[in-house]
This record gives sequence, structure tokens and C-alpha cells, in this order.
Amino acid sequence: MINDPLLDTIKSLLAAHYGERMNSLILYSDPGAAEIDLLCVLDGHANVWLELDHIVDATAPAADQFPDRPFQVTPCSAHDFDTGATGLIRQAQRGTPL
Repeated sequence: MINDPLLDTIKSLLAAHYGERMNSLILYSDPGAAEIDLLCVLDGHANVWLELDHIVDATAPAADQFPDRPFQVTPCSAHDFDTGATGLIRQAQRGTPL
């Protein structure tokens, strides 16, 4: 388990926004990297462009609270995650669930 206030904040904000639709949140970069990379796995269909807008809005408080720690959250459907639909998803499959 990773003890990181930024990651805890992001997870909490996304859980509040998506509720039970959020299947998991995966850290697929080194927590000490210049930019934190996360994959937000959602149940049901996930329109990436629409969900990106939702994620940016939902995580804005974390960006404001931790301005020196850039992060990126990419959405995907649970189906795409389970099937390893893209290279990014296959990379995230080797990541750390939060």
C-alpha cells in the first residue's frame, strides 16, 4: 500500500464523483516520478474524451492542493482494462491498484 496524500486525495475525489461506477484506480508510474500517471477503470462504457473532462473537473481540488506534483488520470472501461485493449492499458495492468 502506498501512503501518499496526493494519491489518497485523487482517489477520494474520483470515488465521490463516480461512486460505484469506479472499478479501480491504478498507479502505473513511479510515485516519485516527475508526473504521476493513473488509470481510472470505470464500469460500463467510457467515452475517453467526455470522461477526461469529468476527471479534470473532479480532480481540480487535488491539482490546487498539490501544485508542485503534476498528475494525469486516464479513463478506461473495465472491459478494455480486462482485455488489455491498448499499450497504455497493458502497461497499467502491471501497475499498483490504489
